[in-house]
Amino acid sequence: MGGAGGRGAGAGDASAKRPTTQADSFENPGDEIGPFKLVTQIGEGGFGTVWLAQRREQFDQRVALKLIK
Repeated sequence: MGGAGGRGAGAGDASAKRPTTQADSFENPGDEIGPFKLVTQIGEGGFGTVWLAQRREQFDQRVALKLIK
């Protein structure tokens, strides 16, 4: 039990290992989620992305929104 027996068909595919970038995400600056408008992506992890968002309805508020994948 050795060699290439544990490799899948796409094991040599470089795109499977590249990190996700903002261009790869479904969200973009300016998108609205509920009352919040996405300003810029400020972080990314295994479970999703964190965005700086702004709310202008009722009052001016800046928040960090974590969007789960």
